[in-house]
Amino acid sequence: MKKEHFNLVPAEIQSEIDALAALPEDKIDTVDVPAVRDWNNAKRGVFYRSSKQQITLRKHK
Repeated sequence: MKKEHFNLVPAEIQSEIDALAALPEDKIDTVDVPAVRDWNNAKRGVFYRSSKQQITLRKHK
């Protein structure tokens, strides 16, 4: 069974993302973005779930 793909980003926001992606790096204003240097409290795997499922195969004699 296939899952349906849903576009989670509204069209107006996607157009802004596309416009930013087209700009060169030196033209994007990142002054208000804080630089995160301390990763001590970072947690791994919070936003990602693997789509793999473990199975066991047995060989019949």
